[in-house]
Amino acid sequence: MSKISVVIITKNAERHLKKCLESIAWADEILIIDSGSRDNTLVIAKRFKTKIIKQKWLGFAKQKNLGISRAKNNWILSIDADEILDKEIIKSIQRADLKNYDGFYLNRKNFFGDKWVRYSGWYPDWQLRLFRKDKMCFEEKKVHEEVKARGKIGYLKGHLLHYTYQNNQDYFRKIDNYTTLDAQILYNKKRKWSLVYQLGKPIKEFFQMYIQKKGFLDGWLGLKICLFSAYYRWEVAKKLRIMEK
Repeated sequence: MSKISVVIITKNAERHLKKCLESIAWADEILIIDSGSRDNTLVIAKRFKTKIIKQKWLGFAKQKNLGISRAKNNWILSIDADEILDKEIIKSIQRADLKNYDGFYLNRKNFFGDKWVRYSGWYPDWQLRLFRKDKMCFEEKKVHEEVKARGKIGYLKGHLLHYTYQNNQDYFRKIDNYTTLDAQILYNKKRKWSLVYQLGKPIKEFFQMYIQKKGFLDGWLGLKICLFSAYYRWEVAKKLRIMEK
């Protein structure tokens, strides 16, 4: 079986890192690309067979690609520090046909706090995270980075458990940076702000997630997720207007 290197980018990621690393302890190599953690991230990482690379923040995609370039194995498993592999997907990875495929999609289960978000477009959430580095890497976008599929791609059973937001405060803290990056992308593409855009994008986002993608089936959690996502679009539009001024 081909050897696999796991690449994780970190900064102040102590909350889930121990369980994350426990779930990949079987890997042939684990690389931590840290951009200045001040909590116990590196203390936890050193308890496992990890190679720690300290790197000033380059951006999500560039940071991950740096780790990929430093990996000694051709097969890469790229995960975040708040993602944990369940037992089924570990077995799927270990049994995967790495000789005849170039990459595999992993299905991500996204959590808000300790609750799994089943609807609103949050599940299923297929992510290309296991791949050959001589064929693929992350596209260098400022936000929402992803691997562009090339070659023969398969799908693995099991789940990547993603503990994305701890609570409401954590959500609003994280999206402050994301909304700025999204607004910058729109500004660079010469997208013009208008009142219709400011009001229309949040309304459209809520309708699509709550009605079309059945967010209402998640009850109060679904309503909150959809309202928060609408607010995200509002913030992006608002920041676009500020940039134009």
